[in-house]
Amino acid sequence: MYKLLIISTKYNSISGCAPVEELQMQIDYLQKFNLNIQLLLDPTQYELEKILLKNDFSSAYTTTMFSYHKETNYILPYDYNIIQILEYYKVNVIGSDMFSQLFVNDKYLCGHKSGIAPQSWLITRNNPFVDSGMNIPFPVILKPNNLSGSCGVDQNSIVHNMSEFYTHIDFLFARFPQINEIIAEKYITKATEYTISVLGNGNNKVFSITKLIYPDTENHVYSECEKNLPIEKRSLTYSLEENQNICMQLKYHANRLFDFFHLHDFARFDILFDNRCYLIDCNALPVQGNSFSWEWQKTYGLKKSQILALLLCEFHYRKVASGKPDNLPEVLIKELPVSLTSVLSGQLPTDGVPESTIPSSHCPKVALYTMVDRISAESEILVLLRALVISLKPQLILETGTYRGSTASAMLQGIEYNQYGEIITLEADRELANNAQREIDSSHIKIIHTNSLDYIPEKPIDLLYLDSSRPIRIKEFWHFKEYLSSNAIIIWHDSAPEHACVYKDINDLYNKGIIDRILFNTPRGITISKLRS
Repeated sequence: MYKLLIISTKYNSISGCAPVEELQMQIDYLQKFNLNIQLLLDPTQYELEKILLKNDFSSAYTTTMFSYHKETNYILPYDYNIIQILEYYKVNVIGSDMFSQLFVNDKYLCGHKSGIAPQSWLITRNNPFVDSGMNIPFPVILKPNNLSGSCGVDQNSIVHNMSEFYTHIDFLFARFPQINEIIAEKYITKATEYTISVLGNGNNKVFSITKLIYPDTENHVYSECEKNLPIEKRSLTYSLEENQNICMQLKYHANRLFDFFHLHDFARFDILFDNRCYLIDCNALPVQGNSFSWEWQKTYGLKKSQILALLLCEFHYRKVASGKPDNLPEVLIKELPVSLTSVLSGQLPTDGVPESTIPSSHCPKVALYTMVDRISAESEILVLLRALVISLKPQLILETGTYRGSTASAMLQGIEYNQYGEIITLEADRELANNAQREIDSSHIKIIHTNSLDYIPEKPIDLLYLDSSRPIRIKEFWHFKEYLSSNAIIIWHDSAPEHACVYKDINDLYNKGIIDRILFNTPRGITISKLRS
């Protein structure tokens, strides 16, 4: 049985951790799959070590890094470090290691190393005065350097002159006697705030980009007080960002910093955007709520109760990649959105049915291939299409012949990985189009019931995938040729010599100097071509 240790705190007003009620909802979901879960709330070091000595846990997940001091109502940064204790007892920790956690918990150091943080200054308790020659460009925002959960942050944190500056520094040091550093950061007015969640490791990552909408768009902070209100009482709301250029920049920096800071499994980056990106916080132990998973909830149908299960799934794939797989129930993984788990696993879901094509001189090794069904493309072609989309970054993909949507889903994963582009897929059969629509739900794809030769695209096609009725593939090429972008790629499925009409039509185009092409020796043949300059 999978044994999971969860460590959290019920004092969210101090720590910024998720309310116990929300965490309990996620635990209740996990227990449907017969996981043995033990929840510890604000354990002493003795209590934690005692339970670790008596149990052999499959993994441990903690929502907080530091211990809570019940007498003073404060997190004590160096009372004892929970992750350090877990690592000492060789427990598999879901998330980043202690040193990476400590690094990103230092806002000043993390910001300077990121290369994209606003201008900032560090004020220490022993030396609360800044150099008068610094010429601080007000307004600036003041906040504790090593606390999370917006602790000590409210509207008064934005100061506009030296008098307000020193007054608020005194206030923060008095309120938080356990801290020794305050960061002063140039306040970026009129910027849009985003939270970018990263889940995964290496090249197998998924991203959730959430825009924070405040009633006052010019001077706003996500305050400690607001963060601790129930969601329905908060003044801010969440939305998705439709500007793909902004999404690309946000995802690029989140992916870069995740790897640069040596983080594992999950993290969240808070970034301001005002013609460029400004990192304002990196959280390696983010609250697993709406701000962490808004896009996944809205786009992929992830339930809030499934967030912790998704983290376990990612940790599971990290263990598999290390050669030390755990015993996380497969049925739990199958309940999660496949569009997420397939990326995290580095694989596309297939039924693993052997390819039915007869061996030939073109492809003698058909036994090594699999297929989703007798009509859809080979499973290996799905992997290829996903990789091509990731590599080529097309803005518009047009597919003819949706069928059950397997190739469209594969290319969609590439689009979602890039956080850029869209797919239009055309299907002449109404029932097939409707079935595919039920199976694929994404804002990045349009499934249109129409005859391909009647459809007129509204923008240039960057990748044209031809997989409809074989006799009309050449007609589709000529129909869509004038709508191809200057560097468009045309992909022809079923182009092996055994499929004479498609094979011959492609060769005729090549011999006439219309296209350049390369035929891959896959069972049914796939040709990648481009208009000859």
